[in-house]
Amino acid sequence: MAIQSINIGSIANDGTGDDLREAFNKVNANFTDLDTKLSVAEGSDAENLGLGEGIFAQKSDNTIQLRSIVAGSNISLSGGGNSITISGDAAMKQLIVVSDSGSVVLGTGNQTIRIQGGTGLTTRVTSEDVFIDIEGTNLVASDTAPVLSGNLNAAGNNISAAGTVTATSFVGPVTGLVNGIDVSSLDQFVLGFDFGAIVPTINSFSQYFAANTDVDLESFTIPNASVIDMGTFA
Repeated sequence: MAIQSINIGSIANDGTGDDLREAFNKVNANFTDLDTKLSVAEGSDAENLGLGEGIFAQKSDNTIQLRSIVAGSNISLSGGGNSITISGDAAMKQLIVVSDSGSVVLGTGNQTIRIQGGTGLTTRVTSEDVFIDIEGTNLVASDTAPVLSGNLNAAGNNISAAGTVTATSFVGPVTGLVNGIDVSSLDQFVLGFDFGAIVPTINSFSQYFAANTDVDLESFTIPNASVIDMGTFA
C-alpha cells in the first residue's frame, strides 16, 4: 500500500485539511502497512543457487549481506546500472611445448610454433587438424636392425640381393648358392640312379627253392620236432 498523506490545509485552522478522525485513520493505516512489510522482511532470507561460488554471505537483522566480486589475474570488472561486467584477456599468456629431446616456451604475442616431419615423416594441416604421416617407402631401408613380430608375406614377389640368409628350415624350391654350392646342380648326383636288377647266386636246388618259392607253414597248434633242412645259404 502507498503511504497515505494527511491533508493539513493551507494555514492553521482554515478548515480545508483533514479532521482529527480522518488524519489518525491515515496514521493507523500507514503504521499497519509498515508493520506488515517489516514482518515480511524479518522472515525473508537469501540463498545461492546453482554451482560455483555464491555471492550471498549472510543476513544481519533485516540486512542481506552479499560478497564482493574481486577481479583476479588478467580479469577486469566494470559496473553500470544494474549489471556487473567481468572481462578477461583472451590472449594466451604462455604455451610450453615439450618434445622427446627438449622444450620451447612461447610467451604472449603472435608467436608461431612449427611442426616439421623428421626422417620418414611428413606433416600437413587440414582445417583445425594437424596430421603426421609416415612415408610408405624405404621404411625397412632406414632401419639398421629391423625385426619382424610376425610372418612376412611377400605376396608372390621375389626377395633379391638378400646376401646371407640364415634359417632353421626352408620349404619349397631353393635356388642360388648354399655354402658356395649351386644346389640345382646336385640333381645329377642324387636323382636318376639305375642299379639294375639284383640277381642272387644259387648253387643248389634248395637255394633256388628258397629264393623263388613262398612256403606257407600255416599255423602250429601243437609244437613238434619236425626239422626242415633248407640246405646251406652261401
